[in-house]
Amino acid sequence: MKVGIVSGSMAENSRSRGLATVLKQKLEAKSVQVEWIDLRDVPMEFCDGRKGSYGEAVDSALARLDDCSGILFAYGVYCYSIPASLKNFVDIGFPSMKKPFGQIIAAGGANSFLAHEHFSQILKNEVHAPVYPGVVYADYPQYPGGELQNEKLEERIDKYVDGFLDFTRKLSV
Repeated sequence: MKVGIVSGSMAENSRSRGLATVLKQKLEAKSVQVEWIDLRDVPMEFCDGRKGSYGEAVDSALARLDDCSGILFAYGVYCYSIPASLKNFVDIGFPSMKKPFGQIIAAGGANSFLAHEHFSQILKNEVHAPVYPGVVYADYPQYPGGELQNEKLEERIDKYVDGFLDFTRKLSV
């Protein structure tokens, strides 16, 4: 099985990218191939509705997602929603995202926990992508960045990874 991980943050010291790295390590420990896509490395124009290419980097990233059984999106919360970079990537490449997906979120505080519903709505409505129920949400006190030191958060990530893989396998049959 191959799972795509899309890191949607543009921040240099992104906490969501740190959590995505933990996901990557846990998936690889289970012998799952990981297709890592860091949107900082994917220059892209703003979506304008065109049918053609948005450039070689975007085309390559989307082709890599096409080969995945599922996608895990890692992102921070901005104004109670997803980052503009991630929304733009989805607007351009939504046909490549018609597959099971999950979400891992790093936010500054506890009040943004429903931001994942906005993202779920986009892919559920646009391409009928099956969303894995639940989300890993870590606010700053749970994960200030760097090494993962919160045992409860690590347990949640472990359960999430196992559940997501099972969900994706069942839908890939």
